[in-house]
Amino acid sequence: MKSNSLPRALFILLGLIFAIVGAVYWLDPAPRSFKFSTTYSTNYKPAPPENLNTIIEVPGVIRSFDITNDGSRIAIVTSKAVVLYDLKTRKEIYNFPVSENVIKVRFSPDGSKLAVSGMTLNYFESGPLHITVWDTASWKPIYEYESETDVYSPAGAIAWSLDGEHLAFSIPERGLSVVDVHTGKITAALDDLLVSPFDFSWSPDGSRIITTGDLGYGLRRWRLDNNKWVRLWNAHLQPAQQVKWSPDGEQIASGNFGGTVCVWNVGNNQCEGLIRAHFNSVDALDWFLEGGKFATASGAIRVWDSHTGEMMSAFGFYDGIIYKELRWFDPQTIATLETSYTKDLPATIRFWDISTGYVTHVFRGWDDAHSENTAGMTLRLDDVKISNDRTVIQVSLFFDDPATSLAGDWIVAMIDSQGRIYPLKNITPATMDYGTTRVYQTVPLPEGERVTLDLKSFPPDQGLPFMQDFSVAPGVFTFDPGSLQVGKSMPLDETVDTGFPLHLTRAQKTSANELLFEFDSEQYYAGVMLASPTASGSSSGNVSGNKFTSTISFAEMPTAPIQIQITRLYYNVNSTWTFDFHIAKSMFTDLPPAAP
Repeated sequence: MKSNSLPRALFILLGLIFAIVGAVYWLDPAPRSFKFSTTYSTNYKPAPPENLNTIIEVPGVIRSFDITNDGSRIAIVTSKAVVLYDLKTRKEIYNFPVSENVIKVRFSPDGSKLAVSGMTLNYFESGPLHITVWDTASWKPIYEYESETDVYSPAGAIAWSLDGEHLAFSIPERGLSVVDVHTGKITAALDDLLVSPFDFSWSPDGSRIITTGDLGYGLRRWRLDNNKWVRLWNAHLQPAQQVKWSPDGEQIASGNFGGTVCVWNVGNNQCEGLIRAHFNSVDALDWFLEGGKFATASGAIRVWDSHTGEMMSAFGFYDGIIYKELRWFDPQTIATLETSYTKDLPATIRFWDISTGYVTHVFRGWDDAHSENTAGMTLRLDDVKISNDRTVIQVSLFFDDPATSLAGDWIVAMIDSQGRIYPLKNITPATMDYGTTRVYQTVPLPEGERVTLDLKSFPPDQGLPFMQDFSVAPGVFTFDPGSLQVGKSMPLDETVDTGFPLHLTRAQKTSANELLFEFDSEQYYAGVMLASPTASGSSSGNVSGNKFTSTISFAEMPTAPIQIQITRLYYNVNSTWTFDFHIAKSMFTDLPPAAP
């Protein structure tokens, strides 16, 4: 298979760096310069059982949310739509569909605009960054941006200035842009960060931005009017995941890999307090509206005093989930978005009463249903619609590499929790990419049912046929056709560099116009496509034992050595691409009558 030596070396290098930084931290956890160094306790209130009367079902997989500063509305972005709810009545007030993988959504401070960042997926977790700013009165876009290069999840951070006129967003080119959303003019920009920022935050007076992504795992405090900046750095910190400026402007809290929070003094740019807030990471962070304390989240939610590092409360622990977003939008209420990493649980937004640790209401979406990434390919559930007479399901394949595709037909099988097999009728429209997308129709499915989708090859007993296109950078070997007579063969022992180990073992002149080459199959290679400047055609032969053959033909056989290119490789993968999901109430809708 394809060599992974470079990614593996990078992972090893990063691992060594993390190990060294971690060793420094543990050998000297409380340096004298810190005013406080504290840690979390395991005393917490576990997540309470769900009250079904408090659950609002949301269509699609929940990706992000935001709440207006006055606490009146929530915007929830899912795999299907952007949906707005009135938080007093908990009724839907507006929605519009989305066709991209949304990453973040943020209201402007006065709630008059809504910024949405997302990716137009080319592959499973990457694609061009797309940002749209909507006027929340007319729901017309007032600003749009699309990157020329791909971004990778979890890129796409966005943040509004206090006046709501400027939007800051990370860009793929290791930078940060600030744009006037009315004119579209870039008013400030950074382009020399180590990586695209995970997170950033405006100062309360709008003059500066604090951002992650600087050299040495540091933060960069950037003054916008003169483009000057300083680096905030401490040897005891791993890279920052979250960073937020306090509402009073006097402190900055950064949440870092390793579970550590640093409280920075804005007056001297020093880390004045260190908190071991979580076991492994700080996935979300937000300040109390008046400053003086902040909340962090990972596998639990914890509230901290920003001047002493004291843990003031802890709640919401539930094994197997991560709180990936957190908004502290009124003194007594924190809202969180949780996802599951060990259980098949839907992404859920919970509203927590801080004083009791109880949940007051819940917005629940669908399961994030997709297979494991195997051989660089993932099967994903795109959509489900259920009416009284039928169910319509859409699934798609996503590839890590644009040069990878399937070389044959594929189908999906569906069974329920009782082992019953459902008949699936392929109704994929001609306008869709049939190589990567399927739309199926079956009988109505009941709410609450657990369904399994399984990718199958056709025919089913030969593994799934893949094709790797090398036409941009083909493998090349040299052969002299004049060294063989028609009907004769000769042994070869050459490995052709394509990124895959292709061992060439034999050549034969099968006719006056055709050459045959034999390769080791390595148990999964099935054929190659050959090319040469004077060649008239090529075909891939059959697999026999541990060998496969491919031919190349010429109108007139060359008599001198020629270069032959390997432009495609065909191989079979014997594996599984399967996932489960639950039938949610929000999947039920009215569908037009089925075609006969």
